[in-house]
Amino acid sequence: MSIIYEEALSNLKNVSRSDANKAVALCPAHDDKNPSLSITKGRNGNALFKCFAGCDYRDVLGAMGGGGNNFNNGSSLIHKHKKQVKAKGLGEEKVSVGLTLVQLAKFKQIPIDVLTSFGLSEISHTSKTVVKVPYCNEEGQEVAVRFRLSTDGKNKFKWRTGDKPVLYGLDRLGDTKEVTLVEGESDCWTLWSYKFPALGVAGNSNWNEKRDSKYFASVEKVFVVIENDKSGEGTLRWLQESEIRHRSHLVYLGEADDPSGLHLQTAGFFPKDFQKALDNAIPFSEWKKQEENKAELEDQRVADEALQNCKELAYSKDIFSEFDK
Repeated sequence: MSIIYEEALSNLKNVSRSDANKAVALCPAHDDKNPSLSITKGRNGNALFKCFAGCDYRDVLGAMGGGGNNFNNGSSLIHKHKKQVKAKGLGEEKVSVGLTLVQLAKFKQIPIDVLTSFGLSEISHTSKTVVKVPYCNEEGQEVAVRFRLSTDGKNKFKWRTGDKPVLYGLDRLGDTKEVTLVEGESDCWTLWSYKFPALGVAGNSNWNEKRDSKYFASVEKVFVVIENDKSGEGTLRWLQESEIRHRSHLVYLGEADDPSGLHLQTAGFFPKDFQKALDNAIPFSEWKKQEENKAELEDQRVADEALQNCKELAYSKDIFSEFDK
């Protein structure tokens, strides 16, 4: 009786990863208040359990719903869901395919093992397979979850009930002095894949100055990716009011729009192309001056146009007489 490592983590609570192959969580086999269950990824990909409170690994698996050989193959979550539904007297219920890790990996052109190393897992949610994206704090503790429901369309994401947005990737920030701030998780996956430090905002409207800016206190340079659409405009709006603006440098990626798009567009040339974009990033203070100059030029243009329209009247020796005409 066994279970695949990533599936085990997706079925446990208060998961905290120490690295890609080790984690701790609350033990489901007893009334655990402080995480006492150690989970290690075995050589065959299955989870190895050790409860420091003394629970047998078979009790742990049993508490997670494991039973028989089905628990260590791709149908384990569907098998478990069917058992729960049947136990409630609701009859057999099918779990349909919504989004799988295979589909997401192909869509983003990122290997599955890389995605799972970032904590992603495939689970059953509301009778469909979805990809679970954990949001962790600085200590690596899971504090929120966003479900990826599809690769495209309007309803691609859904927060776990009761969860509130936080910055994505806080557990990977460390003591880096430079970090790229992007919108969404997939840009983070791309940058992490190429060893670029990154944090993600789950939509520009989810930036919270009081909650988020403190994590950049020791960061010397923040590269902020400005996307081409209204999303980029939204990012610039909150950035102008943020404490991090003084250390921010604006990154524009042209037609690619964002790091994920650049990765799909340039493939093996991504590290070089993205580094070039960072090298060409515009300091926020310089961008601000350019915007102010644009505003002054626009004001001057409007004034010149107005003067031209009433030039004859403005230079008339007897303005009042002009009104009588």
